[in-house]
Amino acid sequence: MFMKDTKVTVDGTKVAFNSLTAVQKATFIKGNNLYERFRTGYFLVETSFSAFDVGFNGIGSYNVENSSGVATRYFDGVMCGDNNGEHSQLVLVISDEKKEAKRYYGLFGYLGSNAVVRNLKIRASIGVYEEADSDDELHSDGIYAGAVAGWAEDALVKDVNIAAEISVNVTQCNETAAGAIVGYADGFNVDDISNINDMDHICKITVNTAGCNQHSRAGNGYVGYLAGFAENTYVKKLEVDNSDMTLDVRNHDSYNDNIGVGGLIGHYHNTIESRFENIHYYGESNFRIEA
Repeated sequence: MFMKDTKVTVDGTKVAFNSLTAVQKATFIKGNNLYERFRTGYFLVETSFSAFDVGFNGIGSYNVENSSGVATRYFDGVMCGDNNGEHSQLVLVISDEKKEAKRYYGLFGYLGSNAVVRNLKIRASIGVYEEADSDDELHSDGIYAGAVAGWAEDALVKDVNIAAEISVNVTQCNETAAGAIVGYADGFNVDDISNINDMDHICKITVNTAGCNQHSRAGNGYVGYLAGFAENTYVKKLEVDNSDMTLDVRNHDSYNDNIGVGGLIGHYHNTIESRFENIHYYGESNFRIEA
């Protein structure tokens, strides 16, 4: 991968890679077939940074799938912070109104089975709004949102400190899952996760699928701290200050929706032996769950 002083050749001239614009970097990566190295590389985060609503929805493409329906541009590498995350604080503000088959939101859109994320502090504010229109077509098969990742498949997240405020309002979507850590956990592995909880960074997660009834959609919604929906997940250590935490999922009372909300996981399904160890919730004020 590129170090901060790495020189590359652009139009016959050697320049520092970090001096290029975002468009020039993307052009260089595509032109030199370096995408796979970025997707599976090792990244050391030595400083804090922010991404404020600039078209960023998460590392790892959220809308590119092959003919089998499997995401092909997920992140499958390693991202590691410096000094136990003290120098690696990431602030994300994500807002989106796109209408696509599946959408993933978080620091990572989609984490693959070899991905490792560790030693980071993540503060995320994610808002997804899907407005109804007259075509009555299904806009989304699924919307998945979490501070670390929208979807995590057999990935490992270790020594990460999280604050999350997530709101998803949908009208034409079959399934929505949101969690402070990940939206959908598929064979997920968690070790030593804790949360940032102060006056400015409480945990608040809301999913509203009530509008789906107007368009004959199932509108399934799931909310939890670890994950909205999870299967075959292993938790080694999780500590949560649940002071003023709010987990909220809403649907329409006259349609056959599935909803799930839980302090740990909104809905859990396992096909192999699962383990949950060293889970500690504590707090001095209200912890509210609504459904």
